Amino acid sequence: MYSVLIADDELNILEGIAALVRWGECGTELTYKAHNGVMAYEWIRENPVDIVITDIKMPGMNGVELIQKVHAIHPHIRFIVLSGYDEFEYAKGVMEYNVKHYLLKPSNEEKIEEALKQIVEGLDEEKQKQEVYQEIQQSLHRVLPIAKEQFLKDYLTGKTYWPEDWEHYGKLFDLREETYRILVFHLDDDHDIDERFVLKEALTNELLKHHHIILSTITGERILLLIEGEAAGERELIEHIKEFRKEYSTYYRQTFTTALSEPSTPEGLKEAYGETISCLSQSFYLGNNSILTTRDVRDEAVSNDTLLFDHDEFLYMLKSGNVEEAECHLRHFFIEIDEKRYPVNVLKSHCIELFMLMIRQSQRMDDLLKDVMIVSNLDSFEELRSFIENAARDIAGERFQRN
Repeated sequence: MYSVLIADDELNILEGIAALVRWGECGTELTYKAHNGVMAYEWIRENPVDIVITDIKMPGMNGVELIQKVHAIHPHIRFIVLSGYDEFEYAKGVMEYNVKHYLLKPSNEEKIEEALKQIVEGLDEEKQKQEVYQEIQQSLHRVLPIAKEQFLKDYLTGKTYWPEDWEHYGKLFDLREETYRILVFHLDDDHDIDERFVLKEALTNELLKHHHIILSTITGERILLLIEGEAAGERELIEHIKEFRKEYSTYYRQTFTTALSEPSTPEGLKEAYGETISCLSQSFYLGNNSILTTRDVRDEAVSNDTLLFDHDEFLYMLKSGNVEEAECHLRHFFIEIDEKRYPVNVLKSHCIELFMLMIRQSQRMDDLLKDVMIVSNLDSFEELRSFIENAARDIAGERFQRN
């Protein structure tokens, strides 16, 4: 039911309309009868109605003034004007203020009912449109975050979108920041998707206390965060991650490695993402539970080189059983590796070849062959160095006893 107020200083007309109009059949209910414009305005100001039926000529505040003042505070209210024929020129100035009908006095209840029904029909249509609009808005509210996440995820990882797409989708998803930082996290030990999800949610909730997070998602085995760049100073950001890392490892008994980019414009985000992935590869050298920046990524020229290192003298030391000299050779070898930070696959391939050469100096070659795959599965530089050094020590000791 839509609420109606009547304003007319002629009490017989006021009471007659109130009594004769079939309000319920029109989809309305009469809520107030005002004897003049001032009464009507004071009521409406505190109790807004849907429809006002008003006379034009009234003492204190006429119908034109009432319509203008009410429209200023409640522009949704509809009006039906009751007026004499000679008053039309005076009243037509308010036709722009949601005045839907102008009825000449005397006007019977049928005409008023017809006018009410037309207004109610219009109000119902608007209400229906508003409900549809709200449903669309709610659907967009649900869908846009998902679409935004997918766009950013695909954009950063180099799929589908290009830098020129940012302008269009940036407006659609309200991406207004000038610079961003990328953070990538990786759980160090074996884990499942549920544990990655727990870490993502915990990280997001913690960093939200200090930073504006644009994206928080999982891509493969990594957790990817995109945050506002200007507000995220590197030192402050690293301190927040360290604090969270300490609490997380204590509670979950897990560690994770972090890589973060320098602040980047939207056009440079793909390159920045690639740098963070390169940073993660350095955890092999720096160890798990590290926080790595792009400064930890060495010159990329090394990545395409073959690891060249002369081990002929080292093999002779093994064969002759010279443990100290063999250890000295390996110590210099691994120092150079640590300085140049070769790609992990290049280093492991070289160490597998080195291990094969080493076990040929042993009478237990057949037994040691089964350890070749261990090299491929080692997770850190320290583990790899320790494995090769121990093997060299054992083989050199074996040869020393034989000699």
